[in-house]
Amino acid sequence: MSDTDDPGRPDEETDALVGSGNVEPVSTVEPADVDAEPAVPQPAVPGPTWSASVTPGSPTAPPGDPGAASAGSSVPPPGEPPGWSTTPAAPPNPATPPNPWAPPAEAHTAPLGWTPPGTSSWLPPPAQPWTPPTPASDWAPPPANRPARPGSGRSALVGGLVGALVASLVTAGSFLAFGRDHDTTSSPSSTARPASVIVKNGDIHAILQKVQPAVVRIDVTAPDGHGTGTGFIVTSNGIIVTNAHVAANASDIKVTLADATTPLSASVLGVDAPHDLAVVKISRTKLPFVEIGDSESVEVGDSVVAIGNALALEGKPTVTSGIVSALHRTISTENSVLKDVIQTDAAINPGNSGGPLLDSSGKVIGINTAIASPADANNIGFAIAISSAEPYLQQLESGKPVQTGFLGVHVETVDGALAASENLKIDHGALVTDVTASSPADDAGIQTGDVIVKLAATAINTAPELTSAVGDRQPGESVAVVVNRGGAQRTFTVKLAARPVS
Repeated sequence: MSDTDDPGRPDEETDALVGSGNVEPVSTVEPADVDAEPAVPQPAVPGPTWSASVTPGSPTAPPGDPGAASAGSSVPPPGEPPGWSTTPAAPPNPATPPNPWAPPAEAHTAPLGWTPPGTSSWLPPPAQPWTPPTPASDWAPPPANRPARPGSGRSALVGGLVGALVASLVTAGSFLAFGRDHDTTSSPSSTARPASVIVKNGDIHAILQKVQPAVVRIDVTAPDGHGTGTGFIVTSNGIIVTNAHVAANASDIKVTLADATTPLSASVLGVDAPHDLAVVKISRTKLPFVEIGDSESVEVGDSVVAIGNALALEGKPTVTSGIVSALHRTISTENSVLKDVIQTDAAINPGNSGGPLLDSSGKVIGINTAIASPADANNIGFAIAISSAEPYLQQLESGKPVQTGFLGVHVETVDGALAASENLKIDHGALVTDVTASSPADDAGIQTGDVIVKLAATAINTAPELTSAVGDRQPGESVAVVVNRGGAQRTFTVKLAARPVS
């Protein structure tokens, strides 16, 4: 609200017309007395007044309303809804200005400029107009803690602290299958289960007491600078899950536990960049750890809670809540295409990467990993589904690299601008900018300048889509790769290799 937009100061031009646009017909009726003696002059006594909202049958209803009463009637027409008044209307007190914070009186409205039936013209009866007192020169608006006027229709926007937000999605880490309940004794229900709902604040407090001790802050030093993310402990001996984009390429990793202020050094056990997963370890034992849930049982509408070090703020992690907005999303980040992702409206920000997304019982169902650009969307965040991530995390925890396919090309997404600058004959796909010597692509005959448009049955429109499609394949698998070379389409059969350890 600007300094001049103050609802507390009377407006000399408008406040004098109280209820501008409204009319309040007022009339008196004196019954005739055919047998009475000559009347003795009596002081004028105001007769009953009537007024009502514009509803069918009211005296202020538009012309043609079958139930409309005539102006001047002291008796409401039959069937008129409550709201009539037979109390003489009191003129405003010239010594007392209206209370600007009082709720408006019940509307007595008629269409602006409407003339009641049977009259050529009509004006409100004369009244003693109230003139607002001249405000003092040192007039000030009412105190800031005044109660809000009902129906004011104004709201304030509080500017939030926003860090550097990426246009693509921020990915996060995952966790292993510890503590999962593999109960197979019960048969599937034939009806949909009730949504998992957090019904009161106490539920969130209980979740925090259970999980927050196992959520850690991760500060990294990398060649391109410093960063902060989140992780969560999955075993009592210090195994921590986070995102690849948090831990990859880090020269130094420090982990701060929830009950400590002194950071601990951590080592990387494994990184899976295509799935944006990483596992690190600290040399501590008897640590609290999270309980892993089953993301396959999650339904849209379920309540969720996110915990993470949003914007690297000092102190305890940030806690937000929301619902599952959608399931099985496929999203493109700066580094890869992530599949089977949970969408949520729980607030997620930079620094949340690698933190847990929890169900209403406090079990981890996802790893907070990405947000849509705030310039384009609101409250759209994503978490890697924990059930999809578990097989890769188990490999990373064991110190073994995740076994995924390797093609051996460096690629760039083709768009209209790149197609024009490189004189390409196609405006989509993955342009090969380099081919690794003796790689599967090199052995098959793929060349620099080729545009890959299909791998097996998967259409390729961007570079991340190619990375994801290859990462979903196993080493030794043979796939057909379709390229556009100088406007002509060619197909190569490629036997994928194991991805080298970086």
